[in-house]
Amino acid sequence: MSVRFNGKLDSYETLLRLEERLGLGLFIWNIDTDELQWSDGMFALFGLKPGSVQPSRGLALSMTHPDDRLSTGWIRHEVREGRLLDRDFRVVLHDGRVRHISQHGWLAGGDGNNAQLAGVCIDVTALIEARTQSELIQSRFKELINAASCVVWMAPPDTDGFQANKLMSAERLDLQGDWLDRVVADDKAALLADWSRSAADQKPFKFLHRMMEPDGRPRWYRSYAAPLRDRDTSIIEWIGVTIDVHDLIAGTQESPQITGAQIRAGRGILNWSVRDLANATSLTIGVVRRLEEFDGSSAGYNDALSAILRAMEAAGVEFLMLPNGKPAVRPR
Repeated sequence: MSVRFNGKLDSYETLLRLEERLGLGLFIWNIDTDELQWSDGMFALFGLKPGSVQPSRGLALSMTHPDDRLSTGWIRHEVREGRLLDRDFRVVLHDGRVRHISQHGWLAGGDGNNAQLAGVCIDVTALIEARTQSELIQSRFKELINAASCVVWMAPPDTDGFQANKLMSAERLDLQGDWLDRVVADDKAALLADWSRSAADQKPFKFLHRMMEPDGRPRWYRSYAAPLRDRDTSIIEWIGVTIDVHDLIAGTQESPQITGAQIRAGRGILNWSVRDLANATSLTIGVVRRLEEFDGSSAGYNDALSAILRAMEAAGVEFLMLPNGKPAVRPR
């Protein structure tokens, strides 16, 4: 169904307004004679005053970015074969600015030999620059996530359960699917309960928990989330981040100052005697007993404490420093 307008709507004036407002230009290229016709908008795309020069393939080629130039003979051959009707290229203006052009063409010619290429060229510079900026932001975001060893995720606004969809994660985490599936079972119930309270109260969420690594070992993480609201302050979704804090929680210094209480507890987990620990560390029984006498750390015994730490960790004990500053120990 064609649309007819009442009153006068001058075609030429309409074309001028469309070209000016939309940043486009029309052209016709006679493939056989190499004659080229440009509309006023086409001149503007090349940064030229309408009618100031005779448009030609040579002129267009000279103003095309060197990396995008194609010979007239090659273009003529490709167009006759029905290719290169649509293409993107860059124009270098006289002041050095670069303009991105998207061409959309069609074969025309009333005599049936398709001797003409007609088309429209559109200025897509703003779109390309926005896309480039978006890719840069994405790249920065990705590198920041890798540096922080974290997972960025989102969750729906409702409180009927917790479905955290991963948006991006650090490469080393190698997470597949919902990161919540990796939370240690002992921590998941408390995490979900805390999430329900935060979602119901519409307050930021924060929780310390463990997640299973690909090698099957647990590691400490801290999850944060905040509600994303629309203009009416209604919650659209929750945006969250889960950060690897294992080194801060577990305390992985080269010479950690484990305590006598931790050593005693570790022996209990392993069912080791003092002699067993002495044999595993090449320390004397007297040294082991002396270190166990102190509930706190023992100054001046760094090498001995490191030997005990390595032996017990190898046997299946993990030494921790809890967020409240208290030392702890547990089976791996």
